[in-house]
Amino acid sequence: MIANEQNRYLLLNYMKLDAQAAEEVSSLLTLARPTDARFPRSIYQHEGRDRLLEFVALPDLAAVGALLTDSAWLEIERSVRPRLSVDFRRQVYGLRHAVRQRSALPTAPALQLLRMEVTPQLSQSYGALREQTLYSHVEKSSVVESFAALEASISTEPGSLYLSGFTCEKARFIEEFTVGRAREFMTEAGNRFVIGGAPAIHTSVWFKRVIPGTTQTEPHAENTSPC
Repeated sequence: MIANEQNRYLLLNYMKLDAQAAEEVSSLLTLARPTDARFPRSIYQHEGRDRLLEFVALPDLAAVGALLTDSAWLEIERSVRPRLSVDFRRQVYGLRHAVRQRSALPTAPALQLLRMEVTPQLSQSYGALREQTLYSHVEKSSVVESFAALEASISTEPGSLYLSGFTCEKARFIEEFTVGRAREFMTEAGNRFVIGGAPAIHTSVWFKRVIPGTTQTEPHAENTSPC
C-alpha cells in the first residue's frame, strides 16, 4: 500500500568517485538545504565506499525541474562534480507499493537495491506474480524493516526497482530472500520475466549517511545486529 501520495516519486542521484573523496563529498551532500522541507532527501554510501546515492522524494514529475534549477542545489552540484570519477547519473522512479514506510524515500540504516527489467508483453503477469509472492513475503517478514517497489519513469535502466531496508547483518538479510515466497518470486522472475534471465537481476547494498539536524546516528556495516 502507498501511505503518502505526496511523495510518490523518487529521484536517484548516483555518484561514483574515488574512495578517498567519499567522506568529503558525503559531508557536502549531507549539508541541510532550503529545498529539504519540500523535497526530503536521504544519502547512502555503497558498501565498497566508492559510490554515493542521493534519494529525493518528489510529489510529481514536474518537481524535477524545480529541484534541479534551485540555486542551493546547483551550488552543491558545482562543488561535488569536480570530485566525481564520472558525471552524475540521475533516474526517476514512481512508487507502486510500500511496506512499513510513509513514502518513496528510504530511511533505514541499511538498504538493498534490486533491479530487474521485465519483458513488456509480460508485465501484467509479472505484476500478478510479485503481488502474490514478493509483497506477501515482505509484509510478513520481521527482517525487512521497510520495503518499496518502484517502476522507472525516467531512466536509462527501465523496469522495476526494489528498495529493502534492514538493520540486521547483511548475511541474515540476504538469507531472507532465499526462502519461501521471496525465493519463489526470484526464481520465477529470473526464469520467465526478466530480460537476460537471472544473471540480469542486479543487487547492491548501501548504508545511510545522516543529514545534520536529525536525531539518527550514522550506521556502519559492522554495527548491524544479527536480528
